[in-house]
Amino acid sequence: MKLSLAIAFSRPAKAIILHGVVPWLDKAGRHFLCSAILTARNQSACVVLFEHEQTNIFSFADQVFSIFD
Repeated sequence: MKLSLAIAFSRPAKAIILHGVVPWLDKAGRHFLCSAILTARNQSACVVLFEHEQTNIFSFADQVFSIFD
């Protein structure tokens, strides 16, 4: 999963959509994902995560939508 994320974030993109990646990541992988998302945001990219578990990754999200609210 970390290799796939590295590839996904290796090139500039207007939007990056990820589905179900968080459960497959260890602590270092989650740290990499957070850093990659913040870098992408600083480059004006939109990052969309579709996740089943609530994690600290959402703490810096611009918007969080939940179907269970």
